Amino acid sequence: MEGPGNQCAVCGSSVSVVCSQCETVAYCGPEHQKSHWLEHKTLCTPYTIQRSDTLGRYLVASRDIKAGEVILKELPLVLGPRVDSSPICIGCYKPLPMYQPNHCSQCLVAPVCGAQCERNGDHSDVEYHSQMVLPFRCLLQIKNSSTDPRWNSFLELESHEKERRDTLIWRDHQLNVVEVMRTHELLCSKEEADLMQRICGILDVNSFEVRGPVSKSGDSERLRGVYLRAALMAHDCLANTHLAVDDSFQMTIHASVLIPRSQAIYFNYTNTMQGTLDRQAHLREGKYFHCTCRRCSDPTEEGTHMSSIRCVRCKDGFIIPTDPTTNQQKWECNKCNHHYRHNMIKTTVSLARSFVDEVDRTDYRAMEALLIRLSRTFPPQHFVLLELKQTLVAVYRDIINRETNPSRKVLSRKLQLCRDMLPILEVVEPGISRLRGIALYELQDPIVMLANKDFEGGEITVRDLLSKLREAEGYLREAISQLIYEPMNSPEGHLARVAMQDLKNLRYSIQHAEKLVSETETRKSSTGSIGSAKKRGGGRKKKT
Repeated sequence: MEGPGNQCAVCGSSVSVVCSQCETVAYCGPEHQKSHWLEHKTLCTPYTIQRSDTLGRYLVASRDIKAGEVILKELPLVLGPRVDSSPICIGCYKPLPMYQPNHCSQCLVAPVCGAQCERNGDHSDVEYHSQMVLPFRCLLQIKNSSTDPRWNSFLELESHEKERRDTLIWRDHQLNVVEVMRTHELLCSKEEADLMQRICGILDVNSFEVRGPVSKSGDSERLRGVYLRAALMAHDCLANTHLAVDDSFQMTIHASVLIPRSQAIYFNYTNTMQGTLDRQAHLREGKYFHCTCRRCSDPTEEGTHMSSIRCVRCKDGFIIPTDPTTNQQKWECNKCNHHYRHNMIKTTVSLARSFVDEVDRTDYRAMEALLIRLSRTFPPQHFVLLELKQTLVAVYRDIINRETNPSRKVLSRKLQLCRDMLPILEVVEPGISRLRGIALYELQDPIVMLANKDFEGGEITVRDLLSKLREAEGYLREAISQLIYEPMNSPEGHLARVAMQDLKNLRYSIQHAEKLVSETETRKSSTGSIGSAKKRGGGRKKKT
């Protein structure tokens, strides 16, 4: 990647100043840097766009980007419901009642909250189904692209038309989008029908899922939006970015770890808590490429064993894929080298997931029993067990919040589950991590409550209490450092504010414990001095 060069961007003279924001342009001095700012401003980013045969267009760091630093902020070009969305208002995107939702009084089909949303935006009578809304709105904008050149950039995004043609998703869009528009005489030629398939492909491949607004009942539906610059991030299952979207749907991308100059800027377009087979399937079916990142190429997934299975033959080793980058994987035990069929592995995991899906997620006893049962087949860090453990943490949290005096058993179990998950999160979501921030917050709570219980019961000293409170403080500070990047009105942003208040209260408890420790040591010291004086005095008296 080219650096700032040795000529002033304004006059061509030798340089003495480099733009500190992007490090791609240089100047002979501050005056020319200042005069060039209006022209350079739109191009001044800590990244450049490069192209390769493998990745297409992708973002590359133009300088070292520190962890936590903003890489870009962007509003969506277009936003709308997901293909399988529950009923939502097409004006404000708030969820509507599943049965008897309101409809536009003019077209009688478009779902809306009421008269306000009906007046707020133009819509067509084809927007009666969530699958239609986004493609139709994109088509209208593209036909008027002369007024907004960003839609030309939209058409430059990857659609994978060749790979998609005649697939199930292609036929589904043909039936439920293209043919419906033809019925309404909105598509008049084969070229326009092909354009609509291309639009559907661009939306499927490049859109991001974002949280929709919350209704009065507290519900929200996930939406999908296209962010032109964010869509250029390459994929890696060990990402170096953290994404957050606020109430106005503005996306902010932070570096989650240090990104060295010339390194690609990566986002994980899959679920980090899934195993390699599931991540690969998602990328293959939705993004049309095969990932060969470091995590996918490692049979143990960076030592986490999130996809490994206990060997039923030697009972000691783990069954892992011999070459995880191929579609037709072979599996063998890493201890006894016994081979297993790929279909057997898939069936075992599929059966376990069905058990997890069917278990009553309000009954912690049933979930704990299932966890014990599945632990005979899977190691504790397998992704199926981690999903179950995440659910259990939430259930125990609700029990703790509901009860005035939660049992030691519940507190200890929640603490252990959090400790089980954190080492995995540190590997699969390095640096700034939303999930890790939540897990750290959930971890510190039982530490404090158990410490107070033990101290009040006389089982630990005040010094032990202070040590436990300081341990919890460390986890709480770390949780805040992870959650501070979340939008203020998001659930995680709210948790960050709660954590800050908890930290304030915890600091008060620590100061009180420190005072008790100091008083205890003073009393011990004073008692020791009196005892020594008595001994010395007694000795002299005896001698006299």
